[in-house]
Amino acid sequence: TGVAVAAVGAALALAPGGPAVARCLGLAGALGVLRGAVAGGRGRREGAADWGWSYGARNYGWLLGACLLGCAARAGAWWWPCGAALAVLAANACASSALMRLWYVDDAWATLPLVDLLPPPTLPPVRMVDLGAGTGRASLSLLRRCACKTVAVTAVDLFAAEYFGDGARNKDARALLAQNVRAARVAPDRVVARKLDLRDLRGLENDWFDAALSVNAMDHLPRDADKRRALIEACRVLKPGGKLLLLLLVPSPATFLLASFGCLALTSKRQWRELCCEAGFVLLDEGSVNASWFLLLQKPVPN
Repeated sequence: TGVAVAAVGAALALAPGGPAVARCLGLAGALGVLRGAVAGGRGRREGAADWGWSYGARNYGWLLGACLLGCAARAGAWWWPCGAALAVLAANACASSALMRLWYVDDAWATLPLVDLLPPPTLPPVRMVDLGAGTGRASLSLLRRCACKTVAVTAVDLFAAEYFGDGARNKDARALLAQNVRAARVAPDRVVARKLDLRDLRGLENDWFDAALSVNAMDHLPRDADKRRALIEACRVLKPGGKLLLLLLVPSPATFLLASFGCLALTSKRQWRELCCEAGFVLLDEGSVNASWFLLLQKPVPN
């Protein structure tokens, strides 16, 4: 995507003729992408959390918007409806980056809904699994705020460095997780990383965990069958009565700002409810937090 944006920007800047604004905007987009490629990781204060977010992930909207505005300036001189449509897409891309900047902040911990997820602290130790843990932002945020210090987390992910961008390009994503455990001032033995696919949690025992957490991970699975399988696996490893807090991106005004018409390809709330029911969960609560929709699910207790 970065190469494509840089190519369009360079073409706008170098092509003969056309409005000067198109040249300037195209050049700005190309230089912005080049800056991201050269700068790579950002400087961070010593001991700060590092979520592995890349320059491109946080700024692609501004860069794409600049190039689209350059295209709009050229196309508008040819046929104004085309220029207007490109200008709307440019505004959407810039709004996407503005929203991203609210989330993609280094050393900023996750905001989670206030729900009754963990069992009473009178029943230690409490075992929790973070499904799609990434660099640990969600589960570590919970551990930092949790009054019960006996909660232990199993962080499950494929830990693919390419997913995390330039923040993890030169290091194992699990190393970022370990770094963030130290930044959160959580005892290292309370977080164990396991490299597993959400759709196949073999290696984790049945009825083992008291609670589960999955933040913006299952919605990245490509097909409904994959999502259903991941939910079935989550239900399998939970104890009867255990709860799963699921945060997802679904079609909504907020996700339209993020992904424009691409948000329509996301799984709807109704489909997610059906998938959770098919996996064996009971829905306890639902609502919105930031741009995500959350579900609080429970594995039924046998009669």
